[in-house]
Amino acid sequence: AGLTDPATAARVGKIVGAEKLIYGSFLQSGDKLTVIARLSDSETAKVIGTEIADGKSDDMASLFEHLAQCLATQLNVRQPKDVASLLRQAVPVRKLEAGIYGSRAMAFLGKDDYAAAFQNFDRALLIENDNLDLRVKYLRALYRQDRYEKVIELAESTLALKIPGHRYLTTRTIYSYYLNSLRNTGQTKKRLDVAQQWAKNSPADTYTGKAARGEAAHALCRASRRSGRDARS
Repeated sequence: AGLTDPATAARVGKIVGAEKLIYGSFLQSGDKLTVIARLSDSETAKVIGTEIADGKSDDMASLFEHLAQCLATQLNVRQPKDVASLLRQAVPVRKLEAGIYGSRAMAFLGKDDYAAAFQNFDRALLIENDNLDLRVKYLRALYRQDRYEKVIELAESTLALKIPGHRYLTTRTIYSYYLNSLRNTGQTKKRLDVAQQWAKNSPADTYTGKAARGEAAHALCRASRRSGRDARS
């Protein structure tokens, strides 16, 4: 994004109100990957720390985990006992190629070139099929273009994956696009079934559980009104 020099990094850091900024680059040679992360002071634009991680391009997650822990040490950040697990959950991609296609997809979305964006999302998911972050971004873009049938297809395949419990917000987002697309395509009965299943699988005492039950109730009301209209007809 053009943040490869300290001066630019310092300007961005001041804009967002950050005292320090981490930026960097990567080098690839065959299946070898080197990621370089630099820690700079936003006031002076001085690079106050550099960390380098080497590994394979199909295991970016390990490189990012290593870099994050090293930078946290430089910043005197107290790391929790389960830091490795938390970092693995946070890394958006594991393979470099998937990350590149995903980045291209987002860049094309910024240019309103949805056809090219969808093509790159498809390529990214061919490489990293279980990537939830890419799938949610893809769902959002499809929904904005009223591609409801494709949203339904992608949502169903995503929900068929094993979604970790801590990703409850991701699950809620997927169901939201799924249920709205079913509504927009007139699939009232299926929408009710999906909403009830979501409510059944969601803990009752959580915000997500309440949202799921609300969707189920709304779907039930809509189905009842639809049945009433059909009966009068």
